[in-house]
Amino acid sequence: MTDILNEISEAVLSLEEEKVRELLEKALKNGIEASSILSEGLTKGLRILGDKFSCGELFIPHMMIGAELVQNTIKILEPHLIKSKEKDKREKVIIGTVEGDLHDLGKNLVVTMLRASGFEVIDMGRDVPNTEFIKKARELRPCLLCMSALMTTTMIRQREVIEKLKEEGIRNEIKVIVGGAPISKQWAMEIGADAYGEDAIEAVSESKRLISL
Repeated sequence: MTDILNEISEAVLSLEEEKVRELLEKALKNGIEASSILSEGLTKGLRILGDKFSCGELFIPHMMIGAELVQNTIKILEPHLIKSKEKDKREKVIIGTVEGDLHDLGKNLVVTMLRASGFEVIDMGRDVPNTEFIKKARELRPCLLCMSALMTTTMIRQREVIEKLKEEGIRNEIKVIVGGAPISKQWAMEIGADAYGEDAIEAVSESKRLISL
């Protein structure tokens, strides 16, 4: 089992999408749990890719291609992952990129991975006004609200939404996760968010942690 999972992570690292697809199908056919394939194959490869990017061994185009590869191929696992959650209540998550920000590649990957992990995800897209986040939160009462900001000029919107949740009296009902290129753990603490996701893998991990509290 370990061999094929390592092959999947290595194929992600080498950006071979067709090979990843073939290996995912093979792993499922061999009876390997979809959750194991996701955590020990796909996301492991993506994390190694991210580590190499952080060390300067790889560059932004590699990360973009890798993220798109995982976003495309994870769909093979989704039916198997969601099926295992059918008998349980699926936790609801609202996610979007804040107003003024048109970048959504990272957010889209988080959406895909959250859905693959069994969450019911309401994707509000990009350039989402504060009022729309609040309106949707009041309407759906999700367990989690995830906000992405990719520019220093838009990250303040995350603070504004959290403050508005407090004014509406629903902040204590909803856990908030923030992420994006200029975002840090310190910023998340400063604005009163519940968690910070450095990347898609950590965002999903933090989501799982928060709903277990």
